[in-house]
Amino acid sequence: MSDAKTGRNILLLGLVSLLNDISSEIIQPVLPLFIASLGGGTLAVGLVGGFSEGLPSLIKLFSGCWSDRMGRRKPLVVGGYALSALGKLLLAAAESWLAVFLAKSLERCGKGLRSGPRDAMISESVAPGGRGRGFGLHRAMDSTGAVIGSLLAYSLWQMGFSYSSIFLVAGVLALLALLPFAKVKESYSAPRCEYSWRLSDIPPDLLRFLAIACLFALGNFSYMFFILRAQGIFSGAEAT
Repeated sequence: MSDAKTGRNILLLGLVSLLNDISSEIIQPVLPLFIASLGGGTLAVGLVGGFSEGLPSLIKLFSGCWSDRMGRRKPLVVGGYALSALGKLLLAAAESWLAVFLAKSLERCGKGLRSGPRDAMISESVAPGGRGRGFGLHRAMDSTGAVIGSLLAYSLWQMGFSYSSIFLVAGVLALLALLPFAKVKESYSAPRCEYSWRLSDIPPDLLRFLAIACLFALGNFSYMFFILRAQGIFSGAEAT
């Protein structure tokens, strides 16, 4: 693949992440408030937040190897972003916190499905000496989308948009994020591989790091609780 095409791939994948992160960050600040408005308490918020973090992590264990076995990355990446867009659109139709839980879980399944194959596509779209620059550009566009999304969420809220309308805007943006894939070219072609995943295959140093990271993760909690707490403080009433 030519340098021009590989550079274009990085920009296109960055544009996908920018649009998708705008979409995601529109949802995040209002989601716990929406759950509370549907009668969901802190337990419901915790379940949604916990599954939102844990589910994609589990799927990431396998999605990268699936793309290796297929010999292609793009179908899983596009499918993952499409699944996330569907989950966001379903949030707009949710009428109970359980429906929010299911829609959000579907959206995060899409994240888990796409993340590994997408990072592999980025890596394969640049020369070995330019991978840092390629990932740096992608992360910069991703983070820019997060900032824009947060500002847009605030603007929509101040303009009086309903929860459903905000989620609908986010869903449409997530669908628009699929358009750049029409121009993304794959450069990966490899023989299929079989699954071979055992704890004994993991280097001891990495196992120790994973154990420490797991310990810290157990002490973490969803930042959606911060939003509920902030609402309680600034509205003069404790969130329940």
